Amino acid sequence: MMKGEISMKLTQEEKAVRLQHAVINCSIQEFSAIYDELGSVEITAPALGLACRFRGLQMVKALVEKGATFDFLLTEEIAIKYNCYVSQGDSHINYSRYLLKIPKEGIMEAFGFRGMTLEQSIEQDSGEVLSVLSDTERVAVLQFLLEQREKIAFQPEDILYYAIFFKDTTIYKALKESGVKLTEVRAGTIADSVNMDIGCWYEYNLMMKHVSAEDCLEVFQRFALEIEGKKFRCTDWTYGIIRKHFHNKEIALFFISNFQSDKMNKTEIMRGFIDANAVEALAVIAGKGWLSMPSKRDKMIDYASQNGRTEALAWLLDFKNRTADFALEQKRADQKLMRALNAAPDSVTTLKTLWNYKKNEKDTLTITNYKGQSAEVIVPEKIGKRIVTEIGQGAFPGNVLRSGVANEQLAERKEITKIVLPETIEFIGASAFSYMNHLREINIPDGVKQIENAAFYKCSALRKLSIPEQVTIIPFKGFGNMTALEELYISGPIQEIGQWAFDGCMSLKRLVFQGNVEKIGAYAFMDCKKLEEICIGERAIEIGEYAFCRCTSLKSFIIHGTLKEVKRGTFSDCQMLESVQISEGVEVIAETAFCGCSSLKTIEIPSSVKVIKKDAFLGCERLEKVYLNEGVEDIRAGAFAKCTNLKEVILPKSVQRIKTKRRGFEFDTFEECPKLTVICIAGSRAEAYCKRKGLRFLYS
Repeated sequence: MMKGEISMKLTQEEKAVRLQHAVINCSIQEFSAIYDELGSVEITAPALGLACRFRGLQMVKALVEKGATFDFLLTEEIAIKYNCYVSQGDSHINYSRYLLKIPKEGIMEAFGFRGMTLEQSIEQDSGEVLSVLSDTERVAVLQFLLEQREKIAFQPEDILYYAIFFKDTTIYKALKESGVKLTEVRAGTIADSVNMDIGCWYEYNLMMKHVSAEDCLEVFQRFALEIEGKKFRCTDWTYGIIRKHFHNKEIALFFISNFQSDKMNKTEIMRGFIDANAVEALAVIAGKGWLSMPSKRDKMIDYASQNGRTEALAWLLDFKNRTADFALEQKRADQKLMRALNAAPDSVTTLKTLWNYKKNEKDTLTITNYKGQSAEVIVPEKIGKRIVTEIGQGAFPGNVLRSGVANEQLAERKEITKIVLPETIEFIGASAFSYMNHLREINIPDGVKQIENAAFYKCSALRKLSIPEQVTIIPFKGFGNMTALEELYISGPIQEIGQWAFDGCMSLKRLVFQGNVEKIGAYAFMDCKKLEEICIGERAIEIGEYAFCRCTSLKSFIIHGTLKEVKRGTFSDCQMLESVQISEGVEVIAETAFCGCSSLKTIEIPSSVKVIKKDAFLGCERLEKVYLNEGVEDIRAGAFAKCTNLKEVILPKSVQRIKTKRRGFEFDTFEECPKLTVICIAGSRAEAYCKRKGLRFLYS
């Protein structure tokens, strides 16, 4: 078989497999020859990862010299084709993790490792067994990857994260010596910060489940360094994982000192210490005032007695004898009994049994927690003389983000079907109603001015909702993954739509925003698979990455000239998108902006556009004609590759650069466009490119 014929006969999946086989079995010289024969390889990351794990620095260098990289397109098609996990956040698969000494049994629920071969050894065709590289060899590879990080899309912050989890001390120390820190998103997710990502939080807790009691303290100590003095985020999920280690005194004391105490479910935590007979921890929390209320103290004594925790019981009884004022406690108990006997249904005494709340600066109230059991809930307008104006963070959670709530309460919250909010409400806090997957009806009062992050996230049974006139910002994940949402009524002018605001609203068909939306965040409408029409006005100055990715029913869109850049993946995999109007004023069409828009037939690029970046229109299978007006200067690799029906492209004289692929997984600008004829000017750069690449061309 002649050189080059292998490349033509093999599929991309077969090429990737052959490349990995060569990495494991071949010498450097043999490998180089095979790589050259394969030609363009769509995904080289697995092969590069295996070299990092089993072959060492010289093979890694050989791969990088040939153009191998850890980068690849983040699409559903890739995930299915190569049996790996792909998302747009921090948790997608990263084959550089092969560098770590990860026990295969330690990643059962870590979805970012799907498709990876994490054996501690691998057998070559010759029968020789390759083991994971020595620590010295792995550090040498790491230093090279750090030097090449931009070129090969190496993410050392990701490696640091997993090195901590799996106690790969060698790699951890080498990364810290190089000044590597966790990403802000991961550090903010672990710490009690507003800068969190739900996907990262989910994986973090899944990973923590598999950390042993022996390793738990060291893992937490290393993460403590990464969050730089901030407190760890504490939810019931987190607590449930750590609680099993409370028999270790140091872990119990670390937990008390380093986790955010004002958001802890203190009753559950004290029970955990009692179950572990952790009397040192009980002494610490007593010093913090957790046992200052006689009723709470006596409940803990009863719990210790009923569960046979003799050491904890002895300590609690001794604490009571040393600190209690028995006469005063009896007097207060009698007074409380009389108030309960005389209470009216709408009295403060009665409402306190249903609600936790706090006073605000304006002498109004914020609801912080619902304690009742009803499936239909009416939030009070007043409690006592004070008006209720806010629904606080996580007040109706039913989710892993809320702390201070017992598991039985969480189960009850998930059964709530209807919530009536009073007209006095002005503010709805972060995650206020998130994960309430049986909630079918709720009103947002006209007086609401602000809705915070993830307020209605994953309310998967809500079919319709109205956003009042005074709300001008749709927050981060505010209405994300509301899979049943069909109707959204928006009364007032929305100025900004946050990241992931409507991500995964798979039943939403039409959205009309009043006035002009100025900013749309990344992933804002991703996976709105039934969205056919959206009206955002004419003044958008920013539309974030992947904002309309996989909106597979969207048929047309007008990009107005106020937008300077069509960002990466903005309309990728919009398979029904037939018409796109790009107005004068747009200057950049970024990577994969229209990748996979398989119904797009024609596109006109205005003169204001200077750059069309890599893979911008990759895989637009029905695209037939492309008109580039005078002004376009730079067309990057793969911009129109795999447009298999592309017949005509008009390239103006202004085009100064048509980039040729540099790396194995890249495509030439017009690669796999068998029907293409380029219309260009005699003597132009476009003509020279066509001649060099053997493309048909005609003079304009």
